[in-house]
Amino acid sequence: RRLSEQAAASKEAAAEAQVRRLREELASSERAHAAKAAAAEERHAQAMAALKRLHEQEVASTDRASHQTGELSRLTEQVQGVLAALGRVQQEVAASVDGRNAELAAWQDRRSVALSQQEEAARLRDQSAAAERTRVEALTA
Repeated sequence: RRLSEQAAASKEAAAEAQVRRLREELASSERAHAAKAAAAEERHAQAMAALKRLHEQEVASTDRASHQTGELSRLTEQVQGVLAALGRVQQEVAASVDGRNAELAAWQDRRSVALSQQEEAARLRDQSAAAERTRVEALTA
């Protein structure tokens, strides 16, 4: 009986040792799992922070692009307005130049006629003077 009591005590001690060992393994597994979970949670938090930064950059980029598109549209309208005004000024200048050229051509035509008339009058005076000289010479001779 004593042997059986010792065997039972030994079995009980072995069972308790095995339970302690299993509890230690379980505690060790729980710590390892907690460490892995904490590392995974940290990686997840970092990934979320990186995605948030990327999203904010994309939003800022989209805002800048929208603003730049608006600015480009405004500048395009200004350029179109300036080009239209320039076209009108060019037409006015061309019309003015055409008008002045027409005035100049008309003045040149009038001046040419006036000079022709003056030349004709001078030729007639010269003829008249020559005829008068001839008559005076005939009278004095």
